[in-house]
Amino acid sequence: MDTVERIKQICKERKIPIYKLEKDNGFGNGYIRSLKKGGISSDRLSIIANYLNVSTTFLLTGKEEEPRDALSPLQLKAYEIISSLPPEKIQKAIDYLEYLAHQHTEEEQ
Repeated sequence: MDTVERIKQICKERKIPIYKLEKDNGFGNGYIRSLKKGGISSDRLSIIANYLNVSTTFLLTGKEEEPRDALSPLQLKAYEIISSLPPEKIQKAIDYLEYLAHQHTEEEQ
């Protein structure tokens, strides 16, 4: 099963129409279907994974690295806040978190 099939399967199990996933995340109609012809960007993969509440690893491989319930209370709080944002703001939040992580790594050196 490839990533597109996995996305479709999760949507089917959760009774989420593909067009709703596309609309809710600001993708054009038929975007998911078009992925069969080419790859998916990491940004959009992340948006879809967040929308479906699965990891990007699961969408790519079908295997979960770490269950969501294994997160610390602080990590869960961050996840809840980010999940409540619209897709365009989620990407901005991720970009900012990556910036902070990069700064932290530089400070440790």
